[in-house]
Amino acid sequence: MRHSVRFLSKLCEEGKVAGAVAAVEQMHKQGHQLSAYVFYCLLKGCTRKKDLATGRRVRCLIVNSKYGTKTLLGNHLIHMFSSGGSLLEALHEFRRFAEADVHMWSAIISAHAKHGKGEQAIDLYNEMCCCTNVVADSHTYVAVLNGCASIGALTQGRLVHSHILESGLELDPFVGSSLVDMYSKCGSLDEARQVFLQLRVRDVVCWTSIIDACAKEGYGEEALHLFEQMQKEGVEPNKVTLLCVLKACNSIEGLQRGMLIHEQISSRRWDSDTELGNALIDMYAKCGNLPRAFGVFLKLPSRNVVSWTTMITGLAQKKHGQAAFQLFAQMQEEGVEPNKVTFVGLLKACCSMGALDQGKLIHAQLVTKGLDTDLVIGNILIDMYARCGSINNAWKIFLELPERDIVSWNAMINACAQQGHGKEALYLFEQMKEQSVQPDKITFLSLLCACSHTGLIGEGFHLFDLMSKDFGIIPSTDHYTCMIDLLGRAGKLYEAHDFINAMPLPPDAGVWLSLLGACRTHGNFELGKLSFKSLVEIDPRNAAAYMLMGSIYSACGRL
Repeated sequence: MRHSVRFLSKLCEEGKVAGAVAAVEQMHKQGHQLSAYVFYCLLKGCTRKKDLATGRRVRCLIVNSKYGTKTLLGNHLIHMFSSGGSLLEALHEFRRFAEADVHMWSAIISAHAKHGKGEQAIDLYNEMCCCTNVVADSHTYVAVLNGCASIGALTQGRLVHSHILESGLELDPFVGSSLVDMYSKCGSLDEARQVFLQLRVRDVVCWTSIIDACAKEGYGEEALHLFEQMQKEGVEPNKVTLLCVLKACNSIEGLQRGMLIHEQISSRRWDSDTELGNALIDMYAKCGNLPRAFGVFLKLPSRNVVSWTTMITGLAQKKHGQAAFQLFAQMQEEGVEPNKVTFVGLLKACCSMGALDQGKLIHAQLVTKGLDTDLVIGNILIDMYARCGSINNAWKIFLELPERDIVSWNAMINACAQQGHGKEALYLFEQMKEQSVQPDKITFLSLLCACSHTGLIGEGFHLFDLMSKDFGIIPSTDHYTCMIDLLGRAGKLYEAHDFINAMPLPPDAGVWLSLLGACRTHGNFELGKLSFKSLVEIDPRNAAAYMLMGSIYSACGRL
């Protein structure tokens, strides 16, 4: 029998699990008593191959054996079914046990969390808490925290944290890492920091979670400092850590730091890793070094759609639209199918170039692929047509969208503003309110711009007051700049100057530049001098200021 067990185990290790199960079924028919270890080997083999059909045969054998109620094999059955993507069968297996132990509870909670069923994972945890004979352990807490993290359930995560504190497991490195990850993914960076600082043992997962959280929240410098501290404490970064750190370099445009990370990737011989290569392309492109980005792109032994899209988007963002289209043509020649993000990058290139004909060609491809009704695509199509001067096409896209969000409304209002259709922009705003879409800062910025371009002074002041009184939106310097532009275009220069003096915010260079431009248009030398002086005090290297003041001197005959 011992030789048979070894033989069956070897078959499973070699991936011949169906043959092993057939042999066990034959042994069962012959009346042989099978050990729990045999079933464990069979389940392990089915799990590795994600072979649910064979796994179901193993389950029948287990249920009909003396081990049918053993919770240890029950755990493996749950794991086998969930790994194969059948959560329903995993749950059915769990429910078969009237007295499930903590290991089974942890297994079924973990199965749901891993498959993105966070709400069900939390519900199962709450159900377990009602069982007087089951006490959660570190595995349970890790599983339910993963469920909370997957759906951003911060309130439930805090409740689980309180249970962890009561259990005394808050310093467990796995539980601690999961708490940091949960708070990070739920958007509570402060609580993630607090847990992280209290941990005595911090593994690579824990460090990576807090670094990723800082990078996502825009604290790039802090993320890079943590990465340096992590290495000083002797914790080796893994691939995920390096991906997170590269994001931090993007957020602070830390080219030099990014190059050092690139050296670490090379020293570990991970240059050929496509995911890391894509992150490097993105980092170099966002930091403005397109030659290095393209160098990484060319050296990648395997380029997927993300590689091509990242490079195309990087070129588009840096106003190299023609190069982006050439790369897109090469991508298609090599048989790589573009995705939605690829088309977004190309449409942005059309926006920067004002390339209406190319934009129409991209639009045609989107229609062919059935992506033209996608909300994100629709919004950028509106923007592209507006920037390329085709307001009618922008209207057509807007009206045909099956659904509209705040971005859609803002895009169409801004399109009207840029084309000098102020009345239409105001009409859209009224329609937007009727449909209970809450305006934001960008909405009012576009509306004020529309009023400025069409001389609607009264409407502009009404909107400026409305944004704070009715919608609680505090005007930024950009909104004040629009108001200065509105008054300046109408020749009300001294009213504009008084408006600046009454600002609750310190006026920035843009505010004074707007007034200086109006002074040039209307030939006001004295107020132009005053505006110029205020502007260069803030930004002494502003080239536009000197050009405008030179024009004012020339127009007023003061040269």
